[in-house]
Amino acid sequence: MKENFFVKIETIHLPDRGTTENAHGLPPEELARRDVVDIDIANDNEFLHAGDITPATIPSKFVSSKTGRGPLTENWQETVEPVMCAYKLVSVHFKWFGLQKMVESYTHTQYPRLFSKFHREVFCWIDKWHGLTMEDIRAIEAKAQKELEEQRKTGTVSIIFYISLFLFFRFCMQTYKTIFMERMVVVERRIFYRRYF
Repeated sequence: MKENFFVKIETIHLPDRGTTENAHGLPPEELARRDVVDIDIANDNEFLHAGDITPATIPSKFVSSKTGRGPLTENWQETVEPVMCAYKLVSVHFKWFGLQKMVESYTHTQYPRLFSKFHREVFCWIDKWHGLTMEDIRAIEAKAQKELEEQRKTGTVSIIFYISLFLFFRFCMQTYKTIFMERMVVVERRIFYRRYF
């Protein structure tokens, strides 16, 4: 089963508004099969469930006390500065006769929600991480990793929480001066997401 199932996430950050068509250098046959889905983190109704939205994580209402960024208004993707784009490439492969299409389709429906929820939180929590040094982030990451390992051993933490925390710290280390624009790219059977911030 190990060689028949994988999920791989690759990210490239570029100083643009999502205008690079092939940031990951996909071959022409994969480019021809892709679908591009834009994710607007300021849109509460796009991919999120009602339980995903909390008053503390609504980018269209949030204003950072440290940076002055926010709220993200209707045309924020064209007007905000500074801006960068994170091109997210997620490959999903599940090769199991009878279940492949169903599992890959289900996975495809979950990534927009996961990415949207996660980046809304990153934006709205900017006052918690803006100004941290790399050493600060690494210390927090090490502490969180230790605590999560203890929770994992006792079975008190979900894998989604662990992945979200890991992605949050990686994101902070790479993009702590950015505003977000997201786009996903889907290629049949293997699902590729290219996310623009």
